[in-house]
Amino acid sequence: VRVYMLDLPIRLRGAQLKLLRPDWTHLKPVMVIGIPMGLSMVIMAASALVMTGLINREGVDTIAAYNAANQLWSYIQMPAFAVASAVSAMAAQNIGAGRWDRISAIATIGCWFNILMTGVLLVAMLLTDHFLLGLFLPLGSKAIAIGEHIDLLIAWTFVPIGISMVLTSIVRANGAVAMPFAILLISVIVVRMSVGFALYPSFKADAIWWSFMASGLASAVLGAAYYFQGGWRRLAPAGRGMAPAPVE
Repeated sequence: VRVYMLDLPIRLRGAQLKLLRPDWTHLKPVMVIGIPMGLSMVIMAASALVMTGLINREGVDTIAAYNAANQLWSYIQMPAFAVASAVSAMAAQNIGAGRWDRISAIATIGCWFNILMTGVLLVAMLLTDHFLLGLFLPLGSKAIAIGEHIDLLIAWTFVPIGISMVLTSIVRANGAVAMPFAILLISVIVVRMSVGFALYPSFKADAIWWSFMASGLASAVLGAAYYFQGGWRRLAPAGRGMAPAPVE
């Protein structure tokens, strides 16, 4: 509006207005990649909302323990997010350059860095989680013991989840987003909800933590299986005028 009010030189007029029409040649790949990734965020948020509803049934101590533990997990997962972002950029650049011979090395190094950094933070947290939980909870609260129990059950799954994130980031770097979206749907909605709701009547809060464990392991196994299956290597390169990579 301001551009048109001031009649700036960049204002479009007459025949130039057709430039505002979407260029589907460029918009289509953005939508194909962006929509599944956007829906992934919706699924994660919806799953968290549903599971929070289950946790709320367990009382204030369990709610407080979960929220405090969740604060610690956000730090534990930072290396995995960082490594996955770096690996995705490196993979995309090498795929664009046709250097498929580097992809496996990128994946291997990324996984080992994730194991090392996440593992160190994980061990440090488990050794000091009584103190760390006390930063968020009153000393002597029952919630601290509950939080320690939750950490022991769930925290170790961040290592395989981190490996899955690294491998999935490489897959997405080649434009393969449909299968990672399906894997997320299966692990977060099907596996987590099934385990959580099926076991909750018998095991109460532990069923919720087991559902997170099952979901994380399912995501890791399915993500690794898809990466090593190799079909994702044949998707985008041919469309960019490059020969598809051989499946290792």
